[in-house]
Amino acid sequence: MKYTVLFFLSAALALSAQELTPRISEDLASLLSAEHAAAVLRHEKALGKAFDRALYRQEAARILRSGQELPDPQKSACPEAAEFANNVLHFYEGDVDPELLLSKTDQMLQRGDWGSHAFEQEMQQLRFRLRRDYLPLLRVREQQREKNLLAANALRDGVTVLPNGIQYEVEPGSDSIRDITRGTSESGILFFTRVTNDMRFESLPACLRDVADSLPRGRSWVIYIPGPLLTQEAEAARRQAAEDQQRREAKLRSLLGSVPPPPPPAPAPRAASTPVPLLKLRLWKDDPDHPVDVLPDTHTDAL
Repeated sequence: MKYTVLFFLSAALALSAQELTPRISEDLASLLSAEHAAAVLRHEKALGKAFDRALYRQEAARILRSGQELPDPQKSACPEAAEFANNVLHFYEGDVDPELLLSKTDQMLQRGDWGSHAFEQEMQQLRFRLRRDYLPLLRVREQQREKNLLAANALRDGVTVLPNGIQYEVEPGSDSIRDITRGTSESGILFFTRVTNDMRFESLPACLRDVADSLPRGRSWVIYIPGPLLTQEAEAARRQAAEDQQRREAKLRSLLGSVPPPPPPAPAPRAASTPVPLLKLRLWKDDPDHPVDVLPDTHTDAL
């Protein structure tokens, strides 16, 4: 079970990263403690006396205080508590004080206002502050992971780097990338999503289609598209859509004849584009005689 407390927070963000402050750390501990306490109360409601609250807390505390993820949480004395602690250590990288989190969890368990309007408002305010102050920092960390991965990947045997920054490796074969019918899409690194589905050449990012003639024939291709390249493409698409809308409106006004154009809108400050994460694609032409093994779909709903 994944604990994804921050992830109703994926609205547009200010992208200027901030340093971790005591306030951010306390807010994060507060929100995680609510998630932790909610799990305890949920188990107590479902299992009654069969649930051991002390053991749950003890196992989570042991792992959090160690600062090290438990390699196999299913072998823990309390697997779900171990997975909760693992997720805190994995995703928040030392940003949470274990003692503060445990103390706040104990306080949460004593509260009698769960589900009240005041409680929901409190949680909403926590999420707002973390969306504003903490998620930009997580994004910057993820961007650095992407840079590190691409730099290391470029040095591997079999990886080719194209002039626009796209990296690829090819499995020997005779197919053209223009004939693909299936693909696995992976985005992000720590905050990671993987999906396998039908895929056509026409649905690939334009930055990849533009360099298709540079790719050799093969059985399958693994493509790494840097996030900044995709961000630039998304911004270009946004600008093009705005220009198309303006042209349609101008054409409509000319057809209507007497309708004057609306006054130009007041210029608004441009918000920074939300960075698109690194995209890794594995592409192939599906062939029942030569099936391709794929990993299961997964989604870490973090950013």
